Amino acid sequence: MRQFIALVLGVYAFVTPLSATAQSETSRMQAILVTFDLKVGEVMADYVDSKGGNGDAIGDAIFKEEDWTAQDRATIDCVMQAYLAEVGPAAVNQMLLDLEAFVAEPLGLSAGEEIAELVHPPGINILRSAQLRIDCGMGAMRLRHYSSYNAAIDSTFD
Repeated sequence: MRQFIALVLGVYAFVTPLSATAQSETSRMQAILVTFDLKVGEVMADYVDSKGGNGDAIGDAIFKEEDWTAQDRATIDCVMQAYLAEVGPAAVNQMLLDLEAFVAEPLGLSAGEEIAELVHPPGINILRSAQLRIDCGMGAMRLRHYSSYNAAIDSTFD
């Protein structure tokens, strides 16, 4: 499973920069989140292994691109449209560039805290950005995505 994750990450690392200019903000953000989830899944699998659990169960629980629903994409689109209305395309593009650079690097156990600092465009304070994401339902969507990790982690130590 880890080889599959590495292969998917390699494809994303190669394809994403080439096609980023042709993607909408929504597509770019979804690609960022998919890559982030894959990498976090790998970090979590390594952590579970290091604690004596079965890290391979985490790989099966990763919320993959094909698991995304039309509602998930609408949620991301809502956030991107709200950001665009607040600060315009240049600031949103800068945020996406920063996020794309972040997920291109190796991630550690603090990745969730680190991405939280980047997930709002320049010109929007962190509280306003959080409110826009909440209003669009992004928090609930991300909790649903991560619920499969929690179940997998719990099952590895049974």
